[in-house]
Amino acid sequence: MKKKIFVVLSISLILFTISAVSADDNLMNETNINPETPVVNVEKYNTSLETHDLTKIYRNDSQFEAKVIETRGSVIPLTKPAKMIFEVNGVMYYRNILNSTSKLNINLDPGTYTITTYYGLLKNTNTITVLPTLVENNDLVKFYKNDSQYTVKVLNPEGKNIGAGKVVTFNINGVFYTRQTNDEGIAKLNINLQPGDYIITAEYEGCRVSNKIIVRPTLFHYPITTFGDGTISVRVLDGNGEGIANEKISININGKIYEFNSENYGILIVDGLKIDLPPSDYLYTASYNGYSISGIWHHHGAVVDEPQWAINLIKCYS
Repeated sequence: MKKKIFVVLSISLILFTISAVSADDNLMNETNINPETPVVNVEKYNTSLETHDLTKIYRNDSQFEAKVIETRGSVIPLTKPAKMIFEVNGVMYYRNILNSTSKLNINLDPGTYTITTYYGLLKNTNTITVLPTLVENNDLVKFYKNDSQYTVKVLNPEGKNIGAGKVVTFNINGVFYTRQTNDEGIAKLNINLQPGDYIITAEYEGCRVSNKIIVRPTLFHYPITTFGDGTISVRVLDGNGEGIANEKISININGKIYEFNSENYGILIVDGLKIDLPPSDYLYTASYNGYSISGIWHHHGAVVDEPQWAINLIKCYS
C-alpha cells in the first residue's frame, strides 16, 4: 500500500521543536515544546510523505523508509522538521532525514505491527510484517517410540533454505537438545518421551517457535471399565496405534517377573491359571517396550477361560 498525504501551508506557521535524550534514540511519548518559538511568515508550498508497507524476514537488513517529496520549491528551511518520527506499539523513534529520506531498523519479533510516520503535520500509517526464520513447524501427535520426529526448517535472510550445518536448539520441559540442519535446511529431533503432553520450543539466532507434542501410550489397561474380578487385562499397540499380537509383556508382582505374549488385537488377559498365587489383592506393574503401567489385581480365585468378551468388545467398536 502506498500512501501520499499533501498539506498546503500558507500564511503563518508556529514553529515548535522536539528534543529528546536517549541512549538508544528510542523514546516513549517524550516531547518538549518551546514556548518562545517565533511566528514565521512562509510562502505557499506543497509537500508529500511517501511510505510503503514492509514485509521482511526476522532480523534481515530490510528497513522501513519514509521519503519527503516537495512538489514546489520553498525557501523556508527553518520550518522543516530535522527528524522523522516513527511510532510502533506506542514507542516513538526519532531518526534523522538524509537526502529527503529517513530510515528505521526493524528488529521486532515475528508478527504484524502498525507503524505511524510523522513529518510535521503529515502522518502516514502502514503495516510491518516480520516473518520468522523458523518455518514448517507443526504440532506432533505420535505413539510412544514410533519413528515420528519433530522437524523445523530454517530460512536465510532472503527467505530461502539456509542449507546444512546450522545449529537449532530445542527445549522440552527445560531440557535442551541441539541438532544441525540437513541440506534442505531442516533440523530433526527424535521424540522418545514417556506418554503425555509436552510443549517444545525451537530456537535459531533469537527466533523461537513453539508447538505441542502429544505422546500416546502403546500399553494400557483394557477395558477401562473392569468386567468381573480376578483378571489383569492390558492391550498393546504398534507404532501406528493398531493392536499387535505376539508381543512380550512383563508383569511384576512382589518382585517376581512373569512374561506373556499378547494375543489377538494385542490383548493380554491374565488370571489365576496363569499366575499361581493365593487369592488376595496384588499390586502389579505391566511393562512393554520400556513403558510401564500399574494396577491392583483383585485375585479372588475367579478364572476367565476365554478372553472372547474382550475381543468382541474390540470388534464392536472397530
